[in-house]
Amino acid sequence: LFLSTGEKTLDDLNKESGKGTKAGQEVRFVDVPADAGAGMGLFEETHHCDTPGEFADYLANACGQFYGAPFRAFMEHLADRMAAEGVRGLHEALLARMDTIASAYLQNWPKASGQVRSVARRFAMIALAGELATEFDLTGWDRDTPEVLVGLCFADWLRLRGTAGRREDEQAIQQLRDFISRNASARFEDWVDKSAEEQPQSGEDG
Repeated sequence: LFLSTGEKTLDDLNKESGKGTKAGQEVRFVDVPADAGAGMGLFEETHHCDTPGEFADYLANACGQFYGAPFRAFMEHLADRMAAEGVRGLHEALLARMDTIASAYLQNWPKASGQVRSVARRFAMIALAGELATEFDLTGWDRDTPEVLVGLCFADWLRLRGTAGRREDEQAIQQLRDFISRNASARFEDWVDKSAEEQPQSGEDG
């Protein structure tokens, strides 16, 4: 997993270089829109600040002063749980919880492709990390907040993708449509059944 704050999607970058986006790339490099849909860009609310810009500056200054400590505390708590429950036991419990979250994200798409399911599990892993951080008293959130908020990001990704099916199938259909659209008059013609035209119509003399 990695995070990029670039303003161009993977598909945009590939098109600039004259290439198409492959399904495997799309699964590994997930584009999530940064607009929260509240008319304030990335933010849904600005809390104690008057404008989104002021809130962005506040966050930038705060992150420049306070960083690193939550991650160290997270790792300490995780190590303590690992020692208490055992590596294998904790690993199995976390995987089971991740599967539960991913299944919740896919409940409206029971026939989702393996590509979409793979991305859902990646989002579920992020939600799980948020749940653990909340359990360790590092976030101040309600327990269900990480699953809900990460689920919104997954839904946005799936909406932009346009389908829960295999990308290769969608690309093949789109390529066929584009080909027909470009070459309809040059390479295709109406197919009329001549024998049907020669049959007398109802009410005509034989």
